[in-house]
Amino acid sequence: MSWTNIIAALALCAVPTVVVSQAIPTATRRLDMQVGGYFSLANPGIASEQTIRYGHWSFKGGGGYATFDPSSHLGLELSASQIFGTEGVHERTYLIGPRIYTTMGRFTPYAKFLIGRGVFNFPNNMANNAFTVGSFGGGLDYRFGTSVYLRADYEFATWYGFASKVTAFPGSLDPNTISIGAAYHFGGADPDCGCGR
Repeated sequence: MSWTNIIAALALCAVPTVVVSQAIPTATRRLDMQVGGYFSLANPGIASEQTIRYGHWSFKGGGGYATFDPSSHLGLELSASQIFGTEGVHERTYLIGPRIYTTMGRFTPYAKFLIGRGVFNFPNNMANNAFTVGSFGGGLDYRFGTSVYLRADYEFATWYGFASKVTAFPGSLDPNTISIGAAYHFGGADPDCGCGR
């Protein structure tokens, strides 16, 4: 038997092993996705000592979000939200960015860093302006059922250029938001918990 035949036989024996070893990780981890909505309570981030009308934690609203998690601890989050105050004032944001998370049984704590655009609507609908918005936050997802997750979330945002561009308004805009919500989960199994995350 020649060396060429021996090498060819060994290569043919190795091919099924390589194919199987590539298929196993693919089967145990697919792209996870959640799509959900939430209710929010917010401190609008306007300097309350300068204007009493806005106060602390006086805005309410909500929004929607989606998460895409292609790996075990790193993913992507998209969100759109709006919070409302008095006299027609509201803050609307559209954000996207990475999230870091870990799974501990039914619990998934996470941190997120998002950037996007925000639209501020001024009192009595006199005008609205758009700004770049950056935010960071975190929270906890709880696996309530096989496809339903509950969420508690906190987010701190900065509206860049607000204080310099809106000279007749009191101070910068740095809202704090707490939210509770729920999402429908699509996707693969989590090998760490074996519970179909």
